[in-house]
Amino acid sequence: MSVSQAIAVDRPPPQARGWPRARIVGYALVGVWILFGLGIVAYLVHAWNAEFFARYAPAYLQGLGTTLSLVAISMVT
Repeated sequence: MSVSQAIAVDRPPPQARGWPRARIVGYALVGVWILFGLGIVAYLVHAWNAEFFARYAPAYLQGLGTTLSLVAISMVT
């Protein structure tokens, strides 16, 4: 085997490392966010009040529409 043939030989890729600290912390933080979201959903299910919803839902939806329109306008201009 000549020198040019020896240079052309590809080395195998390095072995994959295990779980680095950053990956563990990232997965833990995502898990905390998921638990937080599930907690909010559970609270909303247990604290459901139909009168409260009927009273404030129209105003909430109007505010949501205003917010979405302002965001859309700011993205266009």
